[in-house]
Amino acid sequence: DSLAMIVSLITIPTSEIADTTCMLLSNLTKLDSICRILATLDVGEVPGICNSSKALDQLTDVFVKGMDKKYNKNAKFSFLASVFADMTNHSFGRRYFLERTAYDDKMPITKIMVFSEYPDLIRRGGVDSTMKNVCFEKDKHRDILDPKETNLLPYILLPLCGPEEFDMDEMEAMPEEVQLLGEEKKREQDPKLRACLLEAINLLCTTHYGRQTLRQKMVYPILRELHKADDDETCLELNERAVQLLMRDESKETTVDEVEDANDFEEI
Repeated sequence: DSLAMIVSLITIPTSEIADTTCMLLSNLTKLDSICRILATLDVGEVPGICNSSKALDQLTDVFVKGMDKKYNKNAKFSFLASVFADMTNHSFGRRYFLERTAYDDKMPITKIMVFSEYPDLIRRGGVDSTMKNVCFEKDKHRDILDPKETNLLPYILLPLCGPEEFDMDEMEAMPEEVQLLGEEKKREQDPKLRACLLEAINLLCTTHYGRQTLRQKMVYPILRELHKADDDETCLELNERAVQLLMRDESKETTVDEVEDANDFEEI
């Protein structure tokens, strides 16, 4: 099977064309048919990666273990982030990243979300897109926002945070990961990635639980300070839209009926 061969060329620790093959795979996963095959592909276990024969499990773990050429001296595996973004264009891909795997009982999204501020643009860009895409799964918003489960919110917010200081009552309610970031803290410089993260916040605002949680976690002050510092029109519009959803009064209807704004965003 040619797709299994491609995965093998990525995961073999001595492969000299692993990164080139990651780029090839990231082009192939633009096709829905390839994503569907990859979602269930079994390739046999590879020692040193994980105790799973599933291709996606191996690709996720080699992406984490292989950063900075730690697994293969010839590869950084950054383009696998684009593969993950493509996979999460589909509900089956989003469910994969949001559900615990059989071999290590971890959610794959929790392994890759830590790269949302990574220096490599390809790696963090694909991760940002993946984080945004999983937020389309409305029935998973509780798990996504639960600090004891996925805990995705801090990794969406961190790239949007700057060096600003907040009032104590605001800061203490924020996720611990975004408190006391210091005067050296810099925001995401790429406006497309800032927009992607703001879209994730908007998607979390499409459920009543999501809006309530974002209010409790004091997301508004972070958006307020971001708005002051941002000069990108798309980002400003997305920011204002999220603020409107967070600051509005909830009625009996809005606590039951979901906001149907998710259709305005695209999986990327």
